Amino acid sequence: MPIIQDFNCDVMQEMNWVKGHNTIVGYVSTLTIAGYALAVNMTNLWDPIAQSNTSQVVGVMDYCGWQGGATAPVRMSFLVDNANQVLILNLLSDGLADTMMQIEFTVYNFDQAASPPVFYPTFWTNGGAMTGVIAKEGNVLALNIERERDPRIVSPLLYRCDLAMVPAPGQAQTLYMANSSTAKYVGVFGTAQYS
Repeated sequence: MPIIQDFNCDVMQEMNWVKGHNTIVGYVSTLTIAGYALAVNMTNLWDPIAQSNTSQVVGVMDYCGWQGGATAPVRMSFLVDNANQVLILNLLSDGLADTMMQIEFTVYNFDQAASPPVFYPTFWTNGGAMTGVIAKEGNVLALNIERERDPRIVSPLLYRCDLAMVPAPGQAQTLYMANSSTAKYVGVFGTAQYS
């Protein structure tokens, strides 16, 4: 039975790291939609593994989840800056006939029982981009970007993007998961096509 991944991430901690505030955090490292790469322009964010301000990302996660089935969508919400907001708005207003996408992301949790206690990746693409297709909900693409800024972050101005991705046809990929800093496992996203 697949293990469900369901993470509410701490946007405030992602943007303004406070030592000792050990909540779940997540980052979208790269994202390409219909061949258009979003800018990696959120810089000097705290990397919980390296323990330094070295993360450079497309967006900071608010939510990430997956029901665990090979064909189940990966759903996420994340905040992007104005440049990426405008790019997504332009793609949507152009009709987005090409729904292929590639994404690299990591969600981190804190292992209090480890000695010493550490952050660890708990749901991630393992340093490589995963290919998929923007999901459809009825006849509507599961991609939305807010026009109003997210009120939680004063500066810079950030905008919430909601996205659901399903596997690309005929392609099986690996999603990486962990319940602690030592208990790691994998899941299959998509199904291989056999002729």
